Amino acid sequence: MSERLTVLLYGQLVGHLERTGSDDPDFTYTAEYAASGRAPLSSRLPITPQGYRADRVLPYLHGLLPRISRPASDGQPASTSRPTTPSAS
Repeated sequence: MSERLTVLLYGQLVGHLERTGSDDPDFTYTAEYAASGRAPLSSRLPITPQGYRADRVLPYLHGLLPRISRPASDGQPASTSRPTTPSAS
């Protein structure tokens, strides 16, 4: 079974994340976006017609997510780590 997620950037269709046999997604830019001359999602994911396997896609996706300091449990939301600033005393 294949699962597909549409990727939009500023409301424009950029490409698709797709999971086929494994749990890890692959990414492919649409031909229309590739021909548009617009910027790629990342310098690590330049626009190509071949697309990218999970080993290139996952680091990009992980960079979009907040860092989790503890897992969610018992219906409690997970806490995210945020930089702290010293308070003036």
